[in-house]
Order: sequence, then C-alpha cells, then structure tokens
Amino acid sequence: MVNSQEIIERSIYVALLNMAIKLGYTINPEDYLPTSEANAKRFQEDLKKITDDKGFYVGIFGVGNNHSRGIKETPRIVVDSEGFYPGDIGLPKQVIEKEEGIGYTATEVAFETLSQYMNIRLCAHSAEHMRLLHQIMFWAVPQRGYLKPYDEPKFLFTGNIFLRIVNFYNMPDLDNGLMEKVYQFEVQDCLLEGNTPPEVITPIKDISVLLENADYTMKVPKEPDPPLPPINKGSYFKVRGGGFLKTNSGQKIKIIENNGRL
Repeated sequence: MVNSQEIIERSIYVALLNMAIKLGYTINPEDYLPTSEANAKRFQEDLKKITDDKGFYVGIFGVGNNHSRGIKETPRIVVDSEGFYPGDIGLPKQVIEKEEGIGYTATEVAFETLSQYMNIRLCAHSAEHMRLLHQIMFWAVPQRGYLKPYDEPKFLFTGNIFLRIVNFYNMPDLDNGLMEKVYQFEVQDCLLEGNTPPEVITPIKDISVLLENADYTMKVPKEPDPPLPPINKGSYFKVRGGGFLKTNSGQKIKIIENNGRL
C-alpha cells in the first residue's frame, strides 16, 4: 500500500530523473522493463550513446540499499530517507477517543504528524561534474517551495509537497578522491497513512421533491374569509375607495363617501 512516505520519496526521485533526462544526461529505467536480456542490452546501448555524446552519464538513484544502486560510479545523485521528527500539529493518540451516547457523533481524525527529512547526495570526482549535479538538483527540486506528487501530471490545487533545505554538509572520500555533498530537505507535518482514493460521488443533475399527492403538486387549501363584525347604524369605518359591506345576515350595505359614515 502506497503511503505519504513513499509518495514523498518517489516524487523527489522522479523530479531529479526527469530533469536529468531533459538535459540529456540519463535515461529512464522504466523504459526497459520487464527485465530481460534484450532490454538489458538496449539499456547499455542507450547509455553508451549518452557517454559518446556527453563524455559521461549521470546516474539517478532512489531510496534503497547499496546493492540496488550497484557500483558507486560517478557522477551520480542519490535520494536517501533520513528519518522523522515530531510535527507541529495533531494530538497524542490516547487523547482522541470515540465517545458514545453523549449527544454527538465522534469523528476519526489523524493523530500527531511527523516532519520527514530527506537527503539528496551529490557524488562526483571533478568540480565540473559537481556543478552539473547542483544544476540538476536545484532546477528539479525547489530550495523552498512546492513539488508535485510523482503520479500527477501537473501541480494540484491542493495536495502538493512543500519542502525546504534545512541543512547541508560534506562527506568527501579523500582516499578515492570523491566529492560528496549532502543536502537535507524537510517536509513538514506528514501523515503516514495509506493513499486511499476518495469514493466516486455521483453528480447531482436534478433535484426532485416527492410529495404525498398523486400528481406530485402541492395544493394549499384556501382559507375562508373571516366573518365581518356586525355593523350597526352610526358606526364609523375607514374604507378606501368605497364599496359594500356584508352583514352577518347577508345584507349588503353601501358605504357613503363621507368619512365612512353610514
């Protein structure tokens, strides 16, 4: 199951690989799958073409052990997962518990976040190669900014990876004349949970209200007019525009336009 930890590791690796391919210094290993004798031969032939053209090729390696990376040939860029520190948001696991029967429905939420630290190692035998490795890294991965997930064709409205450089140091191999510079990136407040895709929600195209009536129409009964109060001779009423008033006995009385006096 793919979780956020793997997404971050692979996103940095793919960004470096795509930049090196764009500059013409490497090839994509996935283009030579599945593993076979024919694909292995084609892989070596394509690497030789880059070496003949550029004089060398750049190896890009993701998170893995030393056996998966092969012989330490240079120049090369290696992505390495350093570790985790506690994040800045979230609550301890034992504090968030389900509560039953107290008037509300509890919601399951994530616990404490973790800040993930990733190393990008630049290995070279010459200053010329080291400059090229720096160019690939800083063109592919921002010093402080957003990186899109590796499985997305472009940046998302939300859900991109925010990272920044927090440290760097040298690890030279003086006996073999190897220069190695390590840049440490911090990805803040990660949730190490599975990448569960959202459920498919059917779009609402029509809203219909079903009423109890057979023809699905609302019939509001008309309220009867309230009875008029009894009218006695000499009573005063203010009636606009004149007209007739109906008494309790059904008698119609005409209103004289004289301040409503009957």
